[in-house]
Amino acid sequence: MAAFGAGGYHVAACASHLERPEGADCLQRGCLARRACPVGVPYQQSPAQNGFHMQAFLRAVGSADPALY
Repeated sequence: MAAFGAGGYHVAACASHLERPEGADCLQRGCLARRACPVGVPYQQSPAQNGFHMQAFLRAVGSADPALY
């Protein structure tokens, strides 16, 4: 997944990933990169809460498939 690069965070790449089968885990449980970050461990939400926010993110950026949320 190529949402992070030299230019920073790529919103469209992240949203596109969430819409593909390989992005289902991120969509349902929250961003894998965020969950893997050791600095953020004390601030992690529940998988359900993370999924809620990922679905809201996808709605906000305009998913091509509204059935995903």
